Amino acid sequence: YWIRPKYVWYIDSKGNKRRYYPDFYLPDHDLYIDPKNDFLIKTDIDKTNRASKDNNILIIVLGDKYITTDSIQSLVGNRGTAPLLPACKAGTLLLS
Repeated sequence: YWIRPKYVWYIDSKGNKRRYYPDFYLPDHDLYIDPKNDFLIKTDIDKTNRASKDNNILIIVLGDKYITTDSIQSLVGNRGTAPLLPACKAGTLLLS
């Protein structure tokens, strides 16, 4: 299952404190998913990386062709029972 997460704080490249709003949170996997179009992937990657690093969280950015049930199941496993990338604890994973 997923929930709509609250924002997380991050520090931008100018040292300002900002809010980052990921679209989905999967609590069973402690994972944030943020679908984006190609333009936003390019413009938001610094923000996403900073939010991930500053909060020690894993954010998966999904490009248009990866916003499918099959793609998400390949990440979290069949019916959400398999662990997601066991070696990856925090960071940004970009699928575009």
